[in-house]
Amino acid sequence: MESYVFRTNNGFFGYLQIESDQENCTLLLNCGHFNLYKKYTSKISSAQQQINSPHVDLSWIKSTDPIIKMINVLCWINGECNSLPVEDAHKNTSPGEYYPRSIRDAAQLCGAISSPPLNESEILNEVRTFSSIASGLIKIFDYIEPDVANLNVYGNKLRELLFLACAEVEYLWLKFLQANSYPIKRSYSTVDYIKCLPHLKLDGYEVQLINFPLLGSLKPFDGWSSQQPTQSLSWYEAYNSVKHNRGANMPMATLKAVINAIAAIYILLKAQHGHSEFGAVIDMPNIDLFKTITSPSWTISEIAMPLLGDVSTNWTSPVNITL
Repeated sequence: MESYVFRTNNGFFGYLQIESDQENCTLLLNCGHFNLYKKYTSKISSAQQQINSPHVDLSWIKSTDPIIKMINVLCWINGECNSLPVEDAHKNTSPGEYYPRSIRDAAQLCGAISSPPLNESEILNEVRTFSSIASGLIKIFDYIEPDVANLNVYGNKLRELLFLACAEVEYLWLKFLQANSYPIKRSYSTVDYIKCLPHLKLDGYEVQLINFPLLGSLKPFDGWSSQQPTQSLSWYEAYNSVKHNRGANMPMATLKAVINAIAAIYILLKAQHGHSEFGAVIDMPNIDLFKTITSPSWTISEIAMPLLGDVSTNWTSPVNITL
């Protein structure tokens, strides 16, 4: 069996699974209307006949790569023409394997693709915690108007909420490390936590408070640096400073720091569990406090590919990310 992840010229993704007989194949293409498991079962020989026919104009296929050409023709003969041409393809040598706590867009952002095995009780607990912390922010908005002019306001209630939010951020960082067999240590710091950054692409997320757009967009992980893993996150540095010297550093526990810390939780949940799992408990209070403006992009070589079954996709086993 051969498996390929491919991308069309307008950014859609798809999957091609060629069975071991090298004749039967399954095509799955996300054309923006992927609400059901819509796949096409085709014959490689049928596509090859079209490629070899002198009466078929395939000049619209610019690539000379035989696999990319084959995928284009398979999409074309199955009537999926709106997204063509396919411009890039990557052979996936381990279909069915998935990355623990790392949801990479094409594989999990459409309803046709089943999510990798996840601990539902853990997810529910984490989303409930986010809901509780977000509720605390909404209560503060009853006393402090969420206005740009008030972002540097500070106080004890903000300090308490900052502690709760950053503790949850640390928990989610640690869960990712543990899921990927990171060495067990007596204590962890941002020197360890920053190992999450490239594998979750946290700095590629931009979010916004839905009901307070005038506060602008938030990128809490932007500029996170291994050279200064604590100081380069201003909201986390605020938490760390106030924790160690509340009297001198209380002014750092600002509304801005709190909002960014809670936005960081939201981003970590999206990066680790994806939209579908996160959205499954959307009826919890304030779970929709934020909306995602920008998500990170993944190359087709970075995207996990499920096995394409008869009625659904299937995942087989986790692959630990090298940290």
